[in-house]
Amino acid sequence: MPRRAPLSYWKARIRKLADAEGNLHVADAEIVEGIDEVYGDLYHTVVDGAGEYFQTTHDFTADGSESYDEPDDHLSTVGLERVTDAGKRFPLGRLQPQQRHRFGATTGTKAEAYALIDGSIYLYPNPSSGDYQLLYIPQPPDITDFEDADVIDVVNIYGAQFLVYGVAALVLAKSESDQRGWMARQERAEKKLQIWAAKRDFNGSHVRVDADGEPFDYVGENPWDLT
Repeated sequence: MPRRAPLSYWKARIRKLADAEGNLHVADAEIVEGIDEVYGDLYHTVVDGAGEYFQTTHDFTADGSESYDEPDDHLSTVGLERVTDAGKRFPLGRLQPQQRHRFGATTGTKAEAYALIDGSIYLYPNPSSGDYQLLYIPQPPDITDFEDADVIDVVNIYGAQFLVYGVAALVLAKSESDQRGWMARQERAEKKLQIWAAKRDFNGSHVRVDADGEPFDYVGENPWDLT
């Protein structure tokens, strides 16, 4: 079960750990800035090992445009799929720069491949209609924009420890107190979080599919070979 709690909870816990309840030298805004900084590290630690945890989608409809905008919070791409009216999904191959010339300015009824260039999505051949869905990892949220009731997902107990120990160390550093104990604890939590992320990805189901989205067991064949 994911570990989630509102911003107010994390602020109070960090103040208690850093013995800063009533310490006027550390304002709420500074603690929130610390949470935002450390949470960014936590988020990328999870993404590096188990990116699908934060995976989301972006739907768009082809209309013959040259390209389509990536979502504003796009960090990295998992894949792009064509979605039929019946709900069936067909994954598109991702073109490398040296492959795009094979399609040129061709048009078609459905795209078979795509490219991401300068914040835009290009479909090949360029279809005049059809629904598509981008699967992607978003940027970490800007916690400095959060209200106290807004929930922060720290993933699990190790993520919670990484966050509160890391921010407690920042608070102690500001008051020129010894933060080495919290930094050591954060480092241990980070290692446990990395192990969890690696196991989550390794132990998951990995089904190989061909260009039509069907399972395949070909040996030595590349389903995206466009030669």
